[in-house]
Amino acid sequence: IDADIEEFLVAAAKTDHEKQVSRIVETLGDVSANKPRSLEFLTQRLSSQDRLDQQVACDSFAKIGPPAHVALPKLIEIAARPQVPLKGNQDGGFAYRESRDLHRAALSAIAAIGASEEAIPVLTSALSGDAFSARIAADSLATLGPRAVSALPELERLKARNDYQGRAIALAMAVKAAKQAIAAIKPV
Repeated sequence: IDADIEEFLVAAAKTDHEKQVSRIVETLGDVSANKPRSLEFLTQRLSSQDRLDQQVACDSFAKIGPPAHVALPKLIEIAARPQVPLKGNQDGGFAYRESRDLHRAALSAIAAIGASEEAIPVLTSALSGDAFSARIAADSLATLGPRAVSALPELERLKARNDYQGRAIALAMAVKAAKQAIAAIKPV
């Protein structure tokens, strides 16, 4: 990608129009921005007070992949945050879904960029969460191979899980990912 396009987008983001900034963040991901100034701008968006802004930045980092490794510490921090619990019908579950979706987006970005040893605790923790997050985490841990040996107990628990509450397909995918991760981590 031509650096001028990235420079133009980052310069155009200096506006108070949040919807425009959000679209610029998405576009930087779509064009696989990898220039230091673009990555710095996207990393700053991870510190936004708005979870949706953070999620859009996570999604962009997931599209960019390995060149976005500078964002890993912030993505790990986001994925490690406690999720908002579902509290009846107080807000129709919006805060819960928003929190869950941001968590999944951060995990997906970590997986796309390439997990590091620093991500192992947050990935291991995600194995006991919802089936979609568990699958992303197990796949990511598998890429680390034997370096992720500390995750084996939680991977074994995930592998043994059964679910009869309507999430069987998602859980089956997570269990399959756990089996693959165990095979990649355990020495033969």
